Amino acid sequence: MVNTVFSHGLSLPLRRTFTPLVSLFLLFSAAILSAEDTVHPAKTTGHNLKECHSKLATQGAGWCEISVSKQHPSISSVWPKNLDKKTTMNTGPASVLIAWNSAAFDKNNRIFYFFGGGHADYGGNEVYRFELDSGSWLRLTEPSPLNHLFAQADYKKREGKPWRRLCWTTDTRRLPASTHTYDGLIFSHATKTIFLYNMRAANGSCFEDTTDSFKNSSAVIGSRTATKGWYEFNPSIDRKINELPPLSWRKVFDAQQLSQAHIHQGYPASAELDNGKIIFGSKHRTAIYNPTNSDPDTLSTFSHQADWGDGTKEYDNQRAIVWSLHQQKLLAFDAKNGHLSKRLDAKLNHGKSIAISNAGDIVSWNGKSKIFSLNPDQPPAEWQVLDWGIQGPTVGDSRVYGKWVYLPEFDVFIGLSSHKTGVWVYKHLR
Repeated sequence: MVNTVFSHGLSLPLRRTFTPLVSLFLLFSAAILSAEDTVHPAKTTGHNLKECHSKLATQGAGWCEISVSKQHPSISSVWPKNLDKKTTMNTGPASVLIAWNSAAFDKNNRIFYFFGGGHADYGGNEVYRFELDSGSWLRLTEPSPLNHLFAQADYKKREGKPWRRLCWTTDTRRLPASTHTYDGLIFSHATKTIFLYNMRAANGSCFEDTTDSFKNSSAVIGSRTATKGWYEFNPSIDRKINELPPLSWRKVFDAQQLSQAHIHQGYPASAELDNGKIIFGSKHRTAIYNPTNSDPDTLSTFSHQADWGDGTKEYDNQRAIVWSLHQQKLLAFDAKNGHLSKRLDAKLNHGKSIAISNAGDIVSWNGKSKIFSLNPDQPPAEWQVLDWGIQGPTVGDSRVYGKWVYLPEFDVFIGLSSHKTGVWVYKHLR
């Protein structure tokens, strides 16, 4: 007989129907399941969401991988080729997923959009698309040429180095530079476009301009602050949307306008409310933005509260709450007024990822085999941890952010944290 082992030291037999787990989860709010000691359905594969959903419905719970091939299971199948060294930087396009980057998700059409690189990792600013219904990947744009410069260190700012340190970037007055998006990339269902809060450009291609070769060059756009902005992208291949031509960007707000709206530099975060408005900003302060109105004077403060470091936000339409998950705390903000209503512990090795199930549970994924779930309305509000071990994803990255979503119509979660695996479809074990 195979046993289920809980953190409380209790061992009970587990049947394949999973029925005993439902009552046990209610009894033990901090129960930890070990997948090695539990009868779990095996991992399976499928060509698209429909196929994976069908297999998981038969199994009752578990993981299904939508994989392109063994060599290139996901985004690597459409990476740009023949990149120059300036763009490749230290890690290349792998950092679109495995660096501190999120995703934008079109829930109506079940499409993910990916963008990012950042710091010294990768300099490409191309956009990718993954369609759950077809199981297909597409690179929508090419990396922009890095033919402009920003001053990472200005004249006479460093002892013994009176010259400037310059870094190659794209023309950020029109296009966003590669960046760590954190939780600052979001799809607007009101405009059908993507918005990006760019904190700062990647700085992996820099040099010391000791000869002052670019002293009067128009290629220098300013300091790194000049690369900051709130950008909008039309992901349509053939349609003009919100006055944007197909597959084009525009800079909606620059650094000065964001500063005037008290959106300070910090870890980007964003969430979409049920009225179509977007909450975006940093860990220090967030603002409410109407995506149909690009007037900076319409920005209004949502909240001033944050927690340590980066995190991710998610709107809970069942409770009218904006949840904000950080390294140590899970914060709850009233969606109507931005007031902090709850502060719950989150001292777990989660992936800074949250999605809200039909049952109202907050579910987080660590990018590999562990699932964390919480019912915030059931005291004591403590996390349950389910470790799928080898029956879950064994390869992944903990910086998940918005690359984890819930599909209420299918009652499954979708996640991707690494180019080394396909896109995961997960049906929760209750």
